[in-house]
Amino acid sequence: GRVVSLWDSRNLKTATATKKVDVATGQLFPVYDEGTNTLLLSGRGDTTVRVFELGSCCDKLSHCSDVTLPGHPTLCGMAKLPTQCLDIGGVETCRLLRLTQSLVDPLSFVLPRSEKLKEWFQDDVYRDARAFTPVLTPIEWLEGSTANDDQVSLPSRVSLQPKGLPALSTKPPEVKRQSSADMKREEIKAAEAEKESAEAMMVKLQGMAKQRASYHPNNSMGSMKGVDAQPIYDSDDGGWSDEDE
Repeated sequence: GRVVSLWDSRNLKTATATKKVDVATGQLFPVYDEGTNTLLLSGRGDTTVRVFELGSCCDKLSHCSDVTLPGHPTLCGMAKLPTQCLDIGGVETCRLLRLTQSLVDPLSFVLPRSEKLKEWFQDDVYRDARAFTPVLTPIEWLEGSTANDDQVSLPSRVSLQPKGLPALSTKPPEVKRQSSADMKREEIKAAEAEKESAEAMMVKLQGMAKQRASYHPNNSMGSMKGVDAQPIYDSDDGGWSDEDE
């Protein structure tokens, strides 16, 4: 079967990571995308491109997904276009050229984004790319010049942000819109809170009334209590009349 391995150029005794791909026998074409730190892998005679994510130190291989191309001709070779050729506004992260027996078949990898988000430069996706500025010009190289260590270890880079497209990191936070279900829940909670408040007020008023009654008893029934208490009936003139005067 076919396997893919990562090697450290400073130590070629053992591979830092090895991953089994499949049981086919066709030659593999590895393509590294520095912008997304991924390895794109496809083989001769394949119609599938496998995507592997490398670790932060390029010492691990994690299988991400497989891109199957039904109906496309089988692969004879594969190459990757420079990052500057990508459609940044369409959030295209990688573009491959698949060489087949009869044509060159372009293949794009695009991140799903809403139309509103496409109005912003995805600076969380696109980091600065390697510039096309050479370390040495052809004339300097022919004259035997040698680049210094800083030029080799720290190549010049260029931002991919298009003019007039603001960075997503500067986008103000959006106000979260409430759904109808959330609004209904809030209305129910408000009604329940109002009911509890009214019940609490009623209990408080009843307590105040009992407290007042304990300090100011009603003596209209007389000082005697129980069966000896003398009831007070409705006022009666006892048969008295103005004519008796």
